[in-house]
Amino acid sequence: MIIKTNIREYTEAYEVEIVDFLGGNASSSDRLIIRAYNEGHNNVTEVDLLDVIKWVKDNKPELICENSKTQEIMQRIKSGNP
Repeated sequence: MIIKTNIREYTEAYEVEIVDFLGGNASSSDRLIIRAYNEGHNNVTEVDLLDVIKWVKDNKPELICENSKTQEIMQRIKSGNP
């Protein structure tokens, strides 16, 4: 499943998507990736969203508000219903 987002991509201002599989491997469907288009839509960068969230929690916890609203949003993202 591909989820369209309003996530900002600063270099070329192309759309950013969240995809519920990693590298097309259906067995990795428990992971989410951020897919950012570049080079005139001829290339993409894919980053593991859950790795980014873990890094932020470990290194910049002040950026994450651990409240029920944040948890609700994260659950909706994981379920593909942002």
